[in-house]
Amino acid sequence: MLALLQARKPSLHNMNGLFRIIVTLDAATNKLMNEDFIKLIAGYLVDAALDLSKTNEVGFQSDKTRLFQYFIKPCIIIFEQNDKVLCCTLEMLKSFAADEHRFSSVSGLDYPRELSQRVCVVTTILVFLFNDRRLHPNLSLSKTAIKGILHYIRHQLDSNLPDVTYGQKQKLKFAFEQIKTKALQLNCWDRSELEGISSTT
Repeated sequence: MLALLQARKPSLHNMNGLFRIIVTLDAATNKLMNEDFIKLIAGYLVDAALDLSKTNEVGFQSDKTRLFQYFIKPCIIIFEQNDKVLCCTLEMLKSFAADEHRFSSVSGLDYPRELSQRVCVVTTILVFLFNDRRLHPNLSLSKTAIKGILHYIRHQLDSNLPDVTYGQKQKLKFAFEQIKTKALQLNCWDRSELEGISSTT
């Protein structure tokens, strides 16, 4: 079924319907713990975030933000009931930030090749997840994955990559600070863990 969905490239609205059916049946089931499903849900979240970012390039639009919240609502329910799916999805999003070919768009979108754009997409998703306090317990269980995303961005900032412009680097720094600030609200970090998530320079 997942292969058929990926081949047909359904719309975000159709995918939203699919995830709502999954929520109705059993979002906590271990049957969701397979790579194909994780790629599907990660791709869906990325597509929804890209749809939001394209609209918000011309300014904040509350209607589009509400639509994004509508799109991710079934995912939030799945993540609330299944912490392992949440953790694996975060790991998949980290992989996407590093490589746009890690998984395919579920609705046939072209994923950005620019690193900072992919990181901003991942940041958008994470910010919305962090803003839902119901997810905080499971996000705390996924703190290793969150740290991995932060360390990846920090590594890119410290690498002085020749193809990363000043503007792109500023986007990476802003994304880093956004994720770190939101992550610290989880209150699940001890002093030693915070040492590796210091401020960028």
